[in-house]
Amino acid sequence: MKPLDNIEAEEAEILIRLRECIARIQQLLDGGVSDVSSGIALLRLLRSGSAEDINQLQHAALALAAVRHIQSRRSDTATLTWYWHPFQTGGIDEPDLQATDGKRVIISAEVTASERPVGVIDSRMAHTLQKLSTMPGDLYYLVRTNEMLRRAQTKIHKSGYEITAATIRNA
Repeated sequence: MKPLDNIEAEEAEILIRLRECIARIQQLLDGGVSDVSSGIALLRLLRSGSAEDINQLQHAALALAAVRHIQSRRSDTATLTWYWHPFQTGGIDEPDLQATDGKRVIISAEVTASERPVGVIDSRMAHTLQKLSTMPGDLYYLVRTNEMLRRAQTKIHKSGYEITAATIRNA
C-alpha cells in the first residue's frame, strides 16, 4: 500500500490525469461518425484507450473523498497514518484504504465507484464485503449512489457483518 500523506497533492495528480484522459477522449471524438462501422471503430478506440483510466480515476477520487468523509465523522483520525491503493483495488489481504496508529490498524475501508449493483458488480460487491469483513479495525464500505448503498446494506445485514456503509456524493 502507498502512504497517503497529502490529499491535496494526490487530488492535483488525479486532476492532471483526468485532463489527459479527457483530452484523449475529445481528440478521438473530433473525427465524427459517418456510418455504423466507423461508429463501432470509435467506440472500440474509446473503450481500449480510456475505459481503464476512467475506472481508476473515479476510484482514486472516491478513495480520497472517503478519507475526508471518515475524518469528518471521527475525531480520533487526526493522528492516524493513512495508506491506500489509488489506482487499483487492494490485494486479497489489503483494503483500498487503511489507517493505523503506528502499531495497529484502526480503519480498513473499501470503495467502489460503480453506479448500479447489477450482474458482475453485485457479485463483486458480495466478494468485497466478505473480504472486508475479515480485516482488522473499524470497517467501512463507501459507495457513490443510493442504489449501491441500499444493496450493500442488505448484504451486510444478511451476512451479519460489522461494516459501516455510506454514500459519498460529488467524488
